[in-house]
Amino acid sequence: MVRKETFSVPSSNGRSRLHGVLWRPEGEVQMALQISHGMIEHMGYYEEFARWLAERGIAVAGHDHLGHGLTAADPEEFGFFGERDGYIFLIKDLHRVRRQLESRFPGIPFFLMGHSMGSFMVRRYLTVFGGGLAGGIFMGTGNQPGYQVKAGMTIARAFSGIFGADYRSRLAHSLFRRVMNQRCLPVRTSMDWLSTDEAQVDRYMADPACSFLFTCSGYGDLLRMVSDSEDARLKKRIPEDLPLLLISGEEDPVGGYGKGVRKAYAAYRKAGLEKVDLILYPGCRHELVIEKNCLQAAADIYQWMGKAVAMNLEKN
Repeated sequence: MVRKETFSVPSSNGRSRLHGVLWRPEGEVQMALQISHGMIEHMGYYEEFARWLAERGIAVAGHDHLGHGLTAADPEEFGFFGERDGYIFLIKDLHRVRRQLESRFPGIPFFLMGHSMGSFMVRRYLTVFGGGLAGGIFMGTGNQPGYQVKAGMTIARAFSGIFGADYRSRLAHSLFRRVMNQRCLPVRTSMDWLSTDEAQVDRYMADPACSFLFTCSGYGDLLRMVSDSEDARLKKRIPEDLPLLLISGEEDPVGGYGKGVRKAYAAYRKAGLEKVDLILYPGCRHELVIEKNCLQAAADIYQWMGKAVAMNLEKN
C-alpha cells in the first residue's frame, strides 16, 4: 500500500508557497527520493513512477517549482521565476524541500533526481549542497554547445530588457517545439518528442498546467543553469565519491539523441567523479516517466539506488 500526501513549504522568494506531493510506503521506509520536475510540467506526471517505487519501500516526493503546477497561484505566474536571477530561488527551494523531507525521514539514504530542466537544476544544486546525499540522478539531461547557450542567454536577456521579464514570445515557443520535434516523423502533434506513447502525449497536451508559454526571463534562468551545469570548475565542487546516474532515451533531443548524454557522462568522469553510471534506452524519447518503458526505468533506478547504498556502506 502507498499513502499519498501533500505538503507546503515557503519559497525562498519570500512570497510563494511550494506545493509538494509525497508518496510513502505504509511500511518501513528504506530510502527517500526527491524529484525536481521538468519545464512546463508538474509533479502529477510522476504518479505511476512514484507509486511503483513507494511500493518497494522508497518514499518519493517533490514540489511544483515556481511558475508551475499548484505552486503558481495564478496562471499569470506560469513560466516565471523572478525579475532577475530567478534560478537562485529554484536552487534554494530544492534545498528547503530537501531539509523538510530529511527531517521526516532521518537517517534514511536520501537521493535527489532531476528531469530535463530539473536535471540542470540538480546538477547546479550538487555544486553547492552535494554533501550528505546518497546519490544524484539526472534524467533527460544533456550537454549543450556553449555558443548556443550563450546566444540564447543574450537573446533572453535582450527581450526581457525590452519587453519586461514576464514577456512571452510565441515565436520562441514555436521554434523550440519545432527543433525538438524534427526527428519525430511523421509528425502527429507539436509534442511528439516527449514520448512514443501517444495517449500520454495527448494527456499532456490537454493539461492546462502544461500548455503555457515560458517567459523570456524563464528561458534565461534555464539557460543559466544549463551553462553552470557544464562548467568544469563547478563540477569539481561536487563530492567526488557521490554516486551519479545519467538516464535518458536515445531519441531524446534534449540529450542530443544520446550524444549529449554521453558527453555529460564523460565530463563528470573527467572532473574526477568516481561513481558515474549511464543508461540509455533505444527508441525512447524525452519523458521516461511517461514513456512505454516507464516501469523499466523505475526498476533500473531502484536497482541503482540499492547499489549506491551498498557502495556507501562498504566505504564506511
